[in-house]
Amino acid sequence: MGAAKDMFYSNDAERETLNKRVRPSDGQMDLLRQRKDDLEAHLKRDIPVRCGVQVSMWLQGSYKLHTLIRPLERQDYDVDMGVYFEWGRASEVKLSQDELRSVLQDSLQHFAEGDEYVKSVEVPPKERCSRAYYEKHLHIDLPGYHYSIDTEETRLATLSGGWEMSDPEKMVDWFQERLDGDARAQARRVVRYLKAWSALRFREDRSAQPSSLMLTVLAVNAFVEVAQDEGLDDDDALGAVIDEVFDRLSASSVVENPVESDQDRNLNRLGDAEFRRFMDALAELRGIARSATQADEEADAVAIWTDAFDYLMPLPDIEGMVEVDSTNSMVLVTAPIVRVDVSAEQGGVPRRVFQNGQVDLAYKGEWLRFRLTNRQYLPRDAVIRWVVRNLGQDAYDENDLGHSNLDDGTYHDEHAEYHGRHFMDCEVRVDGRIHALTRIPVAITRTELPPRHPANRPAYTRLRQRRR
Repeated sequence: MGAAKDMFYSNDAERETLNKRVRPSDGQMDLLRQRKDDLEAHLKRDIPVRCGVQVSMWLQGSYKLHTLIRPLERQDYDVDMGVYFEWGRASEVKLSQDELRSVLQDSLQHFAEGDEYVKSVEVPPKERCSRAYYEKHLHIDLPGYHYSIDTEETRLATLSGGWEMSDPEKMVDWFQERLDGDARAQARRVVRYLKAWSALRFREDRSAQPSSLMLTVLAVNAFVEVAQDEGLDDDDALGAVIDEVFDRLSASSVVENPVESDQDRNLNRLGDAEFRRFMDALAELRGIARSATQADEEADAVAIWTDAFDYLMPLPDIEGMVEVDSTNSMVLVTAPIVRVDVSAEQGGVPRRVFQNGQVDLAYKGEWLRFRLTNRQYLPRDAVIRWVVRNLGQDAYDENDLGHSNLDDGTYHDEHAEYHGRHFMDCEVRVDGRIHALTRIPVAITRTELPPRHPANRPAYTRLRQRRR
């Protein structure tokens, strides 16, 4: 049984879990559907007028497979909607791939001119799709296809390579058929965990980040082999899948496309150097997973998993923890003691000071300085890591779940932005491992920071000098 299973997934929708933190909320999915529906309605009206060809739409990719994750590390929601231009041998109008892409791009730009939510359209268009950028960290990709009404074959229009045989609908069919119905939901969660790890791990090296489709195919095939019929908890299932994927890629870097009719046979588009960096990261993840799944205590397992999932990984409801010597229960590392100064400006004069392990009140717009008061009692080789874990609807709506900073200094500054109860976790790390941790709950009120010197003060606050 996975010691950290309750931190990965729970049937309780209110509980903070890794799955909840990486998965889009119902409200966000409704917003994505609305943006998609508006664009779809326009294209169905506009494209036939432009070229005399009827079109249909088909959602594909992570949105269709239900493996979409919320944007992390300055990335976007990525919604893929195929636009299928339908004609056959007897049709009066037939388009070249260049003509098809031109019609699609022009129609998208026309839509963007009249839609208040579209920020821009990518110009020139991408090799395999047109793209619209929206508010709220969203872009919609529109690959253009020719669907033959005679043979039912589907061809993708590319800018430089002509037509490519490609049928995303068959990828969805493969996904559904490859997994048993009861195990499908857990497989989707495992895919989301891996995609979240990938977004965090390659935030500074996007060229070595595998595609979402590559990760999905690898994870699904591995899940079927090692987890589907085993009744594993999510953390153990993830660990087993990581092992299987690593062994599979160590044998061959080719990731076979399960849709045999597709022209693109190898889903691994990483170059040799990029693939080596990806495998190094995967080996690191395998070591983390093995250590975490072998831990007996929840707090120990979660502390290890944070090396993979950083601020996304929720922590148990504890005030803090320290590593102890199992032979004599002597504390090896002193727990960090943190004082919090709340000010109107960064580094300003404190308005309130909290030393009781929590911040009872901070206004939106205020600055919080977290000051480590016992640094001298910590090991000399210890590294201090400050981890913000944002909770609550405001942070979820903005897809800002937190961040982390390594800081060997004695203080760290943060800006109060979201209403709700959040956490600052002060970690003491030695040789890369958490040896001690102190949690500071922070309560932020939705009320804006009161003006320091109100322009229209009540009369009774004014002081007048009396004439003698």
